[in-house]
Amino acid sequence: MRLRICLASGSPRRRELLLSIGISPIVVVPSVPEVRQPAERAEGFVRRLAREKGEAVLSELEPGEWLIIAADTVVVLGEEVLGKPGTEAAAEWMLEKLSGKTHRVLTGLALLCTQKMERSISCTQTLVRFRELDSDSIRRYVTLDNVSDCAGGYRIQGRGVALLDGGISGSYSNVVGLPLERLFLEAGKLGVDLLKI
Repeated sequence: MRLRICLASGSPRRRELLLSIGISPIVVVPSVPEVRQPAERAEGFVRRLAREKGEAVLSELEPGEWLIIAADTVVVLGEEVLGKPGTEAAAEWMLEKLSGKTHRVLTGLALLCTQKMERSISCTQTLVRFRELDSDSIRRYVTLDNVSDCAGGYRIQGRGVALLDGGISGSYSNVVGLPLERLFLEAGKLGVDLLKI
């Protein structure tokens, strides 16, 4: 029986990243509350959410051999976790905080392989530095890009590159929402060669 790929995420950016490497997944959007527990560190938070999303989707799939890919991405400034802003005003507030500073983008990645009933849960970090942003630039960017569902109030692809000061350190696809390098590595540990899918 052929292994099928399920993306446990409603993010169009994650689906686009998988399509870019030749994987056309079945998409199932999990219903998991994205609430951080008291004293939960950011790394543990994204790893837990990714695992919970993957497990939630597992029960919805028809029988067969599946590789479920689930992820959760946050922006971290110091110890403060910045998730999805939800509104333009919240996105502007986040960008004002990130202006002129280096922040971390963390993505928890969970892979569940039903073939062997094995799983991999990991966290990838990328450092991103923003240039100094004035209020007008922030307002103009938020108005032009729909970033209400983007961690930290920005998307690195497209116009988001204008926010950077000197680029990024680490995985670019991680900032988009799915660290492809780590995906290949962790899938390989489960005995899945994504180049053969």
